Amino acid sequence: MVVDHFGSIIMDGVLSPYVVNGSIYFTADMPYFIFHAFTIKNICGIFGDVAFPLFFFLVAEGFLKTRNRLKYGIRVGIFALISEIPYNLAHYQTIFEPKLQNVLVTLSIAIFTLILISKIEGKYQDHKTVRWVYVILSTITGMGVAFLLRGEYVFLGVLAIVLFYLLRRNEYLRLCGLCPFLIVSPWVLLSLIPISMYSGQRGKGSKYFFYIFYPAHLLLFTLIAQILSNRTI
Repeated sequence: MVVDHFGSIIMDGVLSPYVVNGSIYFTADMPYFIFHAFTIKNICGIFGDVAFPLFFFLVAEGFLKTRNRLKYGIRVGIFALISEIPYNLAHYQTIFEPKLQNVLVTLSIAIFTLILISKIEGKYQDHKTVRWVYVILSTITGMGVAFLLRGEYVFLGVLAIVLFYLLRRNEYLRLCGLCPFLIVSPWVLLSLIPISMYSGQRGKGSKYFFYIFYPAHLLLFTLIAQILSNRTI
């Protein structure tokens, strides 16, 4: 995630003075490193394609292991709101932009979708057909909400997390949760390596670290991008 944002925020800041109508305008007198900045940005994007599915996988795992699923969803939702302005500043240089929202929006929608699915599983555990009908409808609803709110990976993120959850009892079959991301990039397949090595054990560290780090690093990268943008003109 950090590497991806380094490319999409800082490298964009470096390149922005030379972008005209969405295309890079190369000149003979531009700084030498500008010629490599676009390549660096693309490489960082590949790292992001590999890393982001891991976060969606770990959200499904976190849902299975948390003691209070509702608080889990609310916590992610609160930090989604906190992160929205830093996200907009980083990617759109404005405090409000409805085009696309930060990834925590998608994650929070997915968690509440899983809460609904888990309740359906408990209520209709002896009625398989009815249970699956409601699970499918709940998934479609969650995907629809994600599509309307436009968090990163929109409905694909919700579908992936639901698949990771529903297929949790088969360590190989649950890898199908990566399939929705293949629409975005084939590099997603590299995520199979760290996911297949996952031990199922919760790591050490504060559970709030990621939530605080996410908006903080967006603000930091925005500041760095602004400084570099001014220096490369």
